[in-house]
Amino acid sequence: MMIETIQKLYDYNYWANALLLEKAAEVDPAQLKATTAYSFGSLFGTLVHTMSAEWMWRLRMQEGRSPERLHTGDDFAGLQGIRDFWGVEEGQMRAFLSGLSDDALMQPIFYTNTNGQMQRNLLWESLQHLVLHGMQHRSEIAIMLTDYGHSPGWIDFIRYVREQQG
Repeated sequence: MMIETIQKLYDYNYWANALLLEKAAEVDPAQLKATTAYSFGSLFGTLVHTMSAEWMWRLRMQEGRSPERLHTGDDFAGLQGIRDFWGVEEGQMRAFLSGLSDDALMQPIFYTNTNGQMQRNLLWESLQHLVLHGMQHRSEIAIMLTDYGHSPGWIDFIRYVREQQG
């Protein structure tokens, strides 16, 4: 039962990401990269960080390693580059999730973090962390989009559930 819950959380995660990317495409390109007071300097920077963190955590969970660095806005020419990378990453994460069982979720993962320190977490903890980490930054993205006149509306889990129920 636990793996089905995790998979549903990831379905929600990708639904919410797609909604925000759709709204970000409506924003003026100058606003997309305009300096803000939020975590990663701009709407574009926060999108890149959120996507890059998903990539990093999948590598940690699947391969036991962290990349040498996270992606930055300089790694992508524009929003389409983010969408393309995120689409590939989503496919890789979904493939990883499809091979997991409840027993696998209870196993520890070991990885070296970006500061070179060895870390240990249970797989389910890391999987849930990734969705919750994304929610923090999706909230910031939603505020920026709203400030720019392109509110995504509600981005919470229950909206996703109700939309899926029809």
